[in-house]
Amino acid sequence: MSLGRIPYAPLWLFYHGTKTLDRLTQLEGKRIAVGIAAIRVVVTKILGAHGINPDNTTLLPFSGPALVKAMKDGEVDAVFLPSQLDSRIVQSLLRDLTVKLMSLTQSGRGPYANLPSSCSASPTAGCD
Repeated sequence: MSLGRIPYAPLWLFYHGTKTLDRLTQLEGKRIAVGIAAIRVVVTKILGAHGINPDNTTLLPFSGPALVKAMKDGEVDAVFLPSQLDSRIVQSLLRDLTVKLMSLTQSGRGPYANLPSSCSASPTAGCD
């Protein structure tokens, strides 16, 4: 008997800019949409492992269609988006010529290795 399920979705990272970004540390000082609820907890932990926090970067609670609008209106510099490839939001950002998809070069031996296993197992676990 199942009482529910936890959907799995990739965590996309889109950004504005002419410079290619490939390290999370390059987001320091930017305005980043980190979502709400459980995803905000996970993204905040990931960013924190790279020295990015509310003291040196603006973390904003945009999600859904408001996230796309904020990105297109220049209210945010980067967005974390947990969604499937075929979602309208992902497709909208992939087709926007002013937005880039960030490809990370870090390996599993870096700060990601220090994240608690609960972060990857269940975003609702609080990453403790």
